[in-house]
Amino acid sequence: MMRLYLLLRNGYPQAGQLYKCAKIIYRAACRAKYGKSWKDKMPQFTEGMSKLLRDENWGMRGKIKKAALGVVNCAYGLHPDDSFFSAPDSKTLKQMKRDYIAKKVDRLLGLDAPFLRGPRSKKYPLGVAFANPAIKDLIHLLVFNPKRRSPMASKDLNAFEGIPLPLIAYTATALCYGLEEWRTGEHISKTFSESTYRQYYRELLQSLREMEVEQRSVLNTIRTHIFDTGKSHMEGYVTDADKRNVPFKSSGTAPIEMESDSDGFDPELLSQEEDSDPNSEDGEDSEEDSELESEEGDESDRNGGYDYGQESVSDEDEIRNNHHDGRRWQRRSESREL
Repeated sequence: MMRLYLLLRNGYPQAGQLYKCAKIIYRAACRAKYGKSWKDKMPQFTEGMSKLLRDENWGMRGKIKKAALGVVNCAYGLHPDDSFFSAPDSKTLKQMKRDYIAKKVDRLLGLDAPFLRGPRSKKYPLGVAFANPAIKDLIHLLVFNPKRRSPMASKDLNAFEGIPLPLIAYTATALCYGLEEWRTGEHISKTFSESTYRQYYRELLQSLREMEVEQRSVLNTIRTHIFDTGKSHMEGYVTDADKRNVPFKSSGTAPIEMESDSDGFDPELLSQEEDSDPNSEDGEDSEEDSELESEEGDESDRNGGYDYGQESVSDEDEIRNNHHDGRRWQRRSESREL
């Protein structure tokens, strides 16, 4: 429950907020365990219990940090193949790579925050804010990852429907952190702490709340797309759209029986198969090394996977909003540098 609170409500709570949340979660756990008499049976809430719950904050931030670095390395084109560079020797190649990464990161973290924006278009000359596919990829890894034994969204799928704004702000903050580790052109580790990123997280959250008012349909498209694609990644979850009508379905209710493995085969061939070496198979199933899967493109992929449909604002209004967003990012960038 603590992790859900951090992702869905407040990614950077202050000490007092964290203690209060830990106590509420503990009381809820006792109520679930002891039933109606939970107040009489509930052990005293100690500082040690509070510390265990607060440690979830550190653990969650560590997972986000690791996942964000993986997405940053894959999503923003920071590491092109060596053939991209015309270097006469390895020393020059190393320097050219360093310069390329530093320049790329500086542009991505620039005035209009391209690292958070979707592709540019005639209607959206700066790209739609918070529509960068990297945000979707990171949320999928944190919440809907089917390679985890129990994806976080499987515990309370309804809580993630529509993708809460604090979750988008938290992942956007983590992507900023991941890029900043490459700011010099080389990977230099830094802390992903409250003191460094809490204010940035809050400003992102405020921008999302303003966008919810000014560009609601665009933001709702982004949130719905992230949720629907993430939900489809989880193993064992079947939506109504996935339920298929079986043709020629029998009206009977008898259990479906499968034929025996030996039915229809020559007994002599079966005996030869049993005598053969079980390890002499042509190949084994292989597992994918990467957790990020590229999606086959449809027409909406030109917009980073989003189909924004008809907007209620004019192109002129949208351009003004985009330029307003740019000034807002500039103010925040200057405040962070101070």
